[in-house]
Amino acid sequence: MKSILLLAILSTSMLLLTTNSVQACRAFVPPPEILVQEADVIVRATADSYDKAPEGNIQTTGIPESTIKFKVAETLKGEISELILINGYLTDKDDYNDVSVPYRFVRKGGRSGSCFANSYKEGADFLLFLKKRDGKLTVYWRALAPVNEQLRSNDDEWLLWVKNQLKTTQDKADFCICPTFSVKASNTNPKAGIELTFSVQWVNGEFSDVRYNWTLSKGKIIGGQGTSTIRVGTKPEMECEELIATVELRSKTYCRNCSLSESEAVHFQCKNSKKK
Repeated sequence: MKSILLLAILSTSMLLLTTNSVQACRAFVPPPEILVQEADVIVRATADSYDKAPEGNIQTTGIPESTIKFKVAETLKGEISELILINGYLTDKDDYNDVSVPYRFVRKGGRSGSCFANSYKEGADFLLFLKKRDGKLTVYWRALAPVNEQLRSNDDEWLLWVKNQLKTTQDKADFCICPTFSVKASNTNPKAGIELTFSVQWVNGEFSDVRYNWTLSKGKIIGGQGTSTIRVGTKPEMECEELIATVELRSKTYCRNCSLSESEAVHFQCKNSKKK
């Protein structure tokens, strides 16, 4: 378990270099056991052909507008049709992951730019971890994570590991819980420019292995990231605005269908507001 957490931390802070510039790609990369739990659908599918071909020879490092038809060969988790569309580019080159199984990091094609691998060898099989976003399934939901790895065969080690993990998770389904918690701000109607704190308020589910990942709609985390309480710096220019702090939790004891994020909003005072 220590090695899993260490690799996750290293993945989170890794700096990725591109040929033209230096880009810091920072993202929370969960251990593969968590990735299997988080995905709504997992399939082995073949990159067949373009449904919508790219225009010209320009390729982006983000999510392409071109779409590829994938033929589903095997469904490991969830329900899905036999043909799915994934945004991406077809290529004639292999892009196998060069780290050991279980993968804890994306294949080489996703280690720069947007931190997602968006190219797929035509005719090759891929293990796709799909998550529903805005009503649609996508593989582009966990930056730096192995969500769309190319497979070497039907007995690929990564494929077999994921199948075994799904079986293990199912066998242990009765030994998980969903946490109950909220987020509390030190002041919900503060003056802009002061320091605030946001803390997790537990009802149940506070285990020693819980990991905290905080994000802000604005402002800056000046301390406490990775813990149950953060310190947030604000600016005077934020008067009359809203700041939302969100925490996302991870623990091996949480069930895969749990709600693991909560938010709290604060509304900064307006200096010139009139009293009624």
